[in-house]
Amino acid sequence: MPSFLSLVLTSVMTYSVLASISSPNYLPFELEKRDCGFSYCDCQKVQCFLDFCFDDHVDPWVLIDSAMNQYYGVDCGQFDYWKRNEPAEYCNNGLRKGNALFYINRKFGSLGKSFTVDYKNTDAKNPNRGSVSGSCRPVQDVQCTCHSRYNSAKHDCSRSCDD
Repeated sequence: MPSFLSLVLTSVMTYSVLASISSPNYLPFELEKRDCGFSYCDCQKVQCFLDFCFDDHVDPWVLIDSAMNQYYGVDCGQFDYWKRNEPAEYCNNGLRKGNALFYINRKFGSLGKSFTVDYKNTDAKNPNRGSVSGSCRPVQDVQCTCHSRYNSAKHDCSRSCDD
């Protein structure tokens, strides 16, 4: 029959081992893989080729973000590049044509294999009016280390999660 002291020591040792497994990022003692809101989760990089019409006096980030945020939800999308069409082309009653490459890191299966974008803001008083269209498809597997955050200097979501 075990002594009282050995039972107490066994209980204390078991508790300390279990406590060391737990961390603030997990529910207590739950060792399941976390979703892409947290670190080291497999995700897909989705690449979007976009054509858009925008007010040439306004940075197109708000227009593009308005078109795209329904697809990336809590994730933050990021311009890889954007440019005005040269020579200048116009559309939608004087708005300038441009194109962009846009990326989203998403959890597997959250968007399906591919999707199309078709967005319009026709409010003539809104400086971010315009239209965005294009197609998006997964291009590679990536590790999601965190949700990126808005970078006000670059007008994208490239700010690190440690900031």
